[in-house]
Amino acid sequence: MGKVNGAEVKVELPASAAVLTNAVLQKVEYPKSEFSIEPGYGRDPFFPASTRRTAVAEPPVETSPPPAAIAPPKKEPSAMANTFDPAKVVQPAADNDLAFLSVKGIIATTSSRVITLHTSVRSYIFRTGDAMSVRVPDGRMRVRCLEIRGRSGVFQIDGHSEPIELQLSEK
Repeated sequence: MGKVNGAEVKVELPASAAVLTNAVLQKVEYPKSEFSIEPGYGRDPFFPASTRRTAVAEPPVETSPPPAAIAPPKKEPSAMANTFDPAKVVQPAADNDLAFLSVKGIIATTSSRVITLHTSVRSYIFRTGDAMSVRVPDGRMRVRCLEIRGRSGVFQIDGHSEPIELQLSEK
């Protein structure tokens, strides 16, 4: 029973709308999707524009000498080559052109060490031997981590002939 515009109305539901509380659930079997992965047959259902299902050509028969007989081309050493000499490490002066560089953290485990170098624009994480182009206040510069010590790191910086040791900041 309910009221509509002040008049009482009786609503009856069909028998199919009755709720069965003790009904047994039936297990429904859904068919599984099957995909053929044969080259040259059909399209990839998830990536239809992909060309990875095209027919595979047989590799050509190699008639050249084995790769071990060919000498690799000589490479010119770069300016950032690993020529690290611990005796030539310099400490930057307080009022130098690298005052924006600082070491913010060193993490050492039994197997490796990482160092966080901050350039006043952004922080970068280095391992020994890593080299990357970093953002600095007036552009970009190439920096390579030569050594990670207990409370400092030794870096080779583009434009400087000697490696520079940066101490861990105490802030």
